[in-house]
Amino acid sequence: MKKTNIAFSAMTAVALLAACGSNDNNGEEAPVNNAQVENNEPANEPDQNNEENMEQENDANDPDVGGALPQDEEAVDVLEQAISFHEGLTSVYVDSVSESMVGEEMTTTDQMEWIFVEGDITYVREESMTSTEDGADIPLNIMFTDESDPAYHIFYTEGDEEAIRYEAAENTAAEDIAWFNSYGERYDSYMVDAGLTYVGEEEVNGFNTHHIDIELEGQTLSLWFDQETYMEVRSEGNLVLTGEGDAGAGSATTTREVLEFEVNPEFDESLFMAPEGMEVTEGSYEDIASRLNPDGEE
Repeated sequence: MKKTNIAFSAMTAVALLAACGSNDNNGEEAPVNNAQVENNEPANEPDQNNEENMEQENDANDPDVGGALPQDEEAVDVLEQAISFHEGLTSVYVDSVSESMVGEEMTTTDQMEWIFVEGDITYVREESMTSTEDGADIPLNIMFTDESDPAYHIFYTEGDEEAIRYEAAENTAAEDIAWFNSYGERYDSYMVDAGLTYVGEEEVNGFNTHHIDIELEGQTLSLWFDQETYMEVRSEGNLVLTGEGDAGAGSATTTREVLEFEVNPEFDESLFMAPEGMEVTEGSYEDIASRLNPDGEE
């Protein structure tokens, strides 16, 4: 089996019906820089020394002051290999499970996705099912690019006799749907801004992996990469919430794993066609939320 940290898709976000914001962490934490007095300069008075030492300590804790966090060479090498791998992808199939703990509520999302980049067109198919500990299960939702007109997406829930067809541009995350296109940039930013620790080789769900920890803004993200392909096969970390939406301020602990994946599978047009006999009606992206939450409950 295979497992990974794959970002939730737009369809999954709609299925969860939760609006949680995250804070981007781009700062750097500087190490303490002990000043050295030049031999040809007069010695500072004790009070002046204390004041300067306090300023230096404050600078060391200020993410806006320059200074690199320590990075293991092995961790840098793993990220470089992962960048090369993800930049070379043109298509992928991933079967994953994600768990998110917000407060005391656990949400689990099982998802299968197929992504194909064909020239300037990105075809995507997602099958997603979400459940919570209180038994609030959302049935299997299916969304895919319309093979006959890739400017549109088609959505339906398993068991429906009717599907909704809407403009893909209405999905604000559509341009990010091919997540592997942005992974290289994300890994590169870690090598610039974050502390990197190579934890070691570990077996994760049948994969032989490289485990690295990424420290940024006082938070740690753990990533596991398949040693054969350098696919990200597991991740653990915290998502900081801004206080918007029902979840409120705080943090969400997330774990994402890939159960199975295939690198660069052949394009299958049948994945992007509605089932035979299903009626497809014109609608909007908002119609999906209305169908999933007909009572308008938060």
